[in-house]
Amino acid sequence: MAAKKGRKTREKRRKQKAEATQTRSQQKKRELGKLEKTAKQTARMQRIAEKAKKAQARKTSKARTRARKSAGVHGGRKQQNGQKRESTATSAGRSHGKDHVKQRNQRDKGKAKNHDTVSARGHAPTEPALSVVGANAKVLSHIDKRGATRMVDVSEKKVTNREATAEAYIVMEPSTLALIQANGLPKGDVLAVARVAGIMAAKRTSDLIPMCHPLQITGVTVDLAPAWDDHLRVTATVKVKGKTGVEMEALTAVSTAALTVYDMCKAVDRGMRIEGIRLLEKMGGRSGHWVAETS
Repeated sequence: MAAKKGRKTREKRRKQKAEATQTRSQQKKRELGKLEKTAKQTARMQRIAEKAKKAQARKTSKARTRARKSAGVHGGRKQQNGQKRESTATSAGRSHGKDHVKQRNQRDKGKAKNHDTVSARGHAPTEPALSVVGANAKVLSHIDKRGATRMVDVSEKKVTNREATAEAYIVMEPSTLALIQANGLPKGDVLAVARVAGIMAAKRTSDLIPMCHPLQITGVTVDLAPAWDDHLRVTATVKVKGKTGVEMEALTAVSTAALTVYDMCKAVDRGMRIEGIRLLEKMGGRSGHWVAETS
């Protein structure tokens, strides 16, 4: 009996030792896995930091080159500008003298005419109303004859296919742009969220801009892509078949997408700037095809 109990006790101890050994090996495996994961994350962040440093170095080199070129160009232009200013001032002085003589003659004629009218009728003539806008000047369509704001009546316009494209830029640190491209920001995929925000904004433009007409938009495309080491470019193209254009929808789309990028990235770069918001192209309607001048 004693021998049997001894064997059972030894077997029990062996089982306990084996279980303890297995538990320790599992713990070691888990710890090794954590260490490997940490090492991979550290290596990834180091690669991103190295890319950012290289990008910053390239940016600095380009800036120095541009500064040297602009210094040479400006030095040559100063003399030309001085000569232009002198000739402009001379011609302006001559023109001003002629205009002054003309105005004095017109005033003298007007006084003589008013004197004759007062003598004949016994009272001064009523002065004509001043024209604020010249005959050949463009008139703002959102202002009526009394100067009050209004929504333009487009009921008589033809339904045509219309399209507009706009752009905007977000200026940021090169490291921030690297994080966006690596999808390494805590709020998630910056480009995907900004793209959806731009599309939603284009559909709600009439709720944001008071005099915009609600439109049944037929298509919206929003794209975000790096332009330089520290610039992210946003473009939006909006299409509609209607009586008025979609320029404001395209501008609203790029503005909202850029603001969304700022919101997604402000935790790592609060110094970002949104700039260069403008219309690039519009097609359709009475005014036809228009393209912005390239700077």
